[in-house]
Amino acid sequence: MTKVSDILGEKGTKLVFIGPDLTLRQGLETIVDNKVGALPVKDASGDILGIITERDLMREVYDHADLETKIVGDVMTKNIITTRRDDSIDTVMEQMTENRFRHLPIVEEGRLVGIISIGDLVKSQLAHLKHPMQNLRYYVSGNAA
Repeated sequence: MTKVSDILGEKGTKLVFIGPDLTLRQGLETIVDNKVGALPVKDASGDILGIITERDLMREVYDHADLETKIVGDVMTKNIITTRRDDSIDTVMEQMTENRFRHLPIVEEGRLVGIISIGDLVKSQLAHLKHPMQNLRYYVSGNAA
């Protein structure tokens, strides 16, 4: 059974953070510059306060928020759901589906160690299906695997 740690091993654990007092424009720039879909929001002591996503920012733009003055702390999701390295991919997919979000922070011993996205899950699932699908093609076509 595939676990969160398997995906982290493939994608790495590089994390980009943002502070709650930075402007939405600074959050947007950080997301774009780092090519990520979500940013954990940390305070000065390193505690995770929430998460802000591309979708959060788009909603604010749509609502005509002033990106220069409105701050990340006003927009971020504060009650975040997290997962652990040893959780199964099935559990993570269920959490994402039931709660309708695309990014899930991975926390170990109170410390953020990574983020897993719906794209990471799809990539992992496709990689695991590739070999059995190839074997079925060989079987159907009469070629030896």
